[in-house]
Amino acid sequence: MGTTWGDAALGPLKNTMRNELGITNTQYGVIGSAGSIINSVWPLIGGVCLDWFGVNTISLVCTSTIFVGTIITALAANTGIWRLMIGGQILAGFGTAVLDSSQHKLFYHWFGTAGLAMAFGIESATSKLSGMGAS
Repeated sequence: MGTTWGDAALGPLKNTMRNELGITNTQYGVIGSAGSIINSVWPLIGGVCLDWFGVNTISLVCTSTIFVGTIITALAANTGIWRLMIGGQILAGFGTAVLDSSQHKLFYHWFGTAGLAMAFGIESATSKLSGMGAS
């Protein structure tokens, strides 16, 4: 839920970022897509780590990585360094890419096959609602 909130919160801030930080539309696009670049290859590597180190450890590492990336993005916004914002978004992207797989593995562990689809549905609905709330 937190990752969806963080991703969705960037959209309404576009005009503020352009006015106060002086960034262009291109720079805003790079900031907005920086975390998504990681999502192409990292889930494969993260999946191997997930099987190797376990769900609890990887979930903690992913959540911590997202937290640190979000803090860096916020600090960059306060200091006006848009390139640092990109770094924060990329760092948060490392955590986001694997956290979904980690959550799904936890859901399967908790629910088995009974109620698994409902757990996925509740998680998806909650995620979408938090995204709407951030916008």
